[in-house]
Amino acid sequence: MLELGLFLAIYSMNFYDILGYLASAFIVISLLTSNIKHLRYLNMIGCILFVIYAVLIKAYPVAIMNAIAFLINIYHLCKLHIEQKPFKKKQYN
Repeated sequence: MLELGLFLAIYSMNFYDILGYLASAFIVISLLTSNIKHLRYLNMIGCILFVIYAVLIKAYPVAIMNAIAFLINIYHLCKLHIEQKPFKKKQYN
């Protein structure tokens, strides 16, 4: 009986529900990673999915917040990229 209930619950979900759950999954998975770059990339995917989801269901405050979170992730990834880039020393003869 449990299997039938689970099947009906999944079968009755629409595209918006699936998109919202997928976005949530990316956010949760991002918070479980220990690598900060992976965290940022996974979180960005979740943010993009949440922006799409929020616009589709007309939840504009959610869309704005996730768009801002996406930009924050971009900022921190750029900052990480700059910090990890080794500087070449010029050698003078």
